[in-house]
Amino acid sequence: MFRHRLIEPELLDHAAPDEAKPNLEDLIRINRKFGGHSVLRRTLAKILQPNEQFTMLDVGAASGDSARVIASEYPGARITNLDYND
Repeated sequence: MFRHRLIEPELLDHAAPDEAKPNLEDLIRINRKFGGHSVLRRTLAKILQPNEQFTMLDVGAASGDSARVIASEYPGARITNLDYND
């Protein structure tokens, strides 16, 4: 799928919270508008029941909006967000 992997810090990794906030809000809007959450929803719907308990680790969670969406649909979910910020 990817021929080359670029390993460099992301711009948001070093941004102060007040600088990062507008960018994270943009990511939330992009996920909502362009279906970023729908892919995750469809995938989970294939393997889980709405009342099922499970644990999820969201690596590179950014704003945490994906976890909020999943938690609202799967109340038994235990979700941990992980992201880097120095």
